Amino acid sequence: MRPPMSAGRIALAAEADFNLGPWLVQPSLGQMRWGDRTERLEPRVLQALIVLGRAGGRTVSREVLMRQAWGTVVSEDAVGRCIARLRAVLGQGDGLGIET
Repeated sequence: MRPPMSAGRIALAAEADFNLGPWLVQPSLGQMRWGDRTERLEPRVLQALIVLGRAGGRTVSREVLMRQAWGTVVSEDAVGRCIARLRAVLGQGDGLGIET
């Protein structure tokens, strides 16, 4: 059963923690941890990460990403900044990354 969505967006407070490679993603705390390293992430960045994670490696269109993470259509720049932030954080791990 999936956690509740709020206005088309993922409710971070209701999301369970999950592992992503060496990272422990803690949506309700707004962060990712790997050993003693902690990365704080903006809510939209975490919501996008959850959408991508739920896809299980399948391609996620920008439209689906926007609808599920933002709940509305946003600029290409907003999506690009979000993905760039995820790439920067995930690039510190065991070869995790996001392909376009």
